Amino acid sequence: MNREQKRKEARKNKNININYTNDSNKEIYRLLKIAIVVIIIFALLFFGVSLFLTKEIDLSKKDNDTTDTGSTGAILANSIFKQKEDTYYVYFYDFNNENTNIATSIINRLQDKKVYYVDTSDILNKNYVGESSNKDAKNLEDLKVVKDTIIKIENDKIVAYYEGEEDITNNLK
Repeated sequence: MNREQKRKEARKNKNININYTNDSNKEIYRLLKIAIVVIIIFALLFFGVSLFLTKEIDLSKKDNDTTDTGSTGAILANSIFKQKEDTYYVYFYDFNNENTNIATSIINRLQDKKVYYVDTSDILNKNYVGESSNKDAKNLEDLKVVKDTIIKIENDKIVAYYEGEEDITNNLK
């Protein structure tokens, strides 16, 4: 091989090497594009499942404002101190055996207050329902209720404890 042929061969090898790096760059960009598309598809899938199936994402226009008044829903006994209001009532009773006199008193006397309801027959609340009550409970671990009971909570502390129909109807304010 003479000098001229060696130069031509070197140029061909140089062009080939450049083409290889060019092809590898194209391949890397192609893989990045595929990865981004896959991530976007998974994000859309997650959003769709959360929105439509599991209802974890709620896009309704309802404002859950704490300034509104009136009754609220059922909660578990272990979350009675975890509510967002400063002052509220918690009514412990058997959902299957509601006392209408107490329910009427709550509706009439606590209509503008927050009232949370705890089902004493629910197995998840059994740790807080017993044969004897503890009216002096200061925290969740000490809390025990027997029958229909209303507890007033202010700033995560029990300030009033009413047990039984007569005590509840006489003392609700």
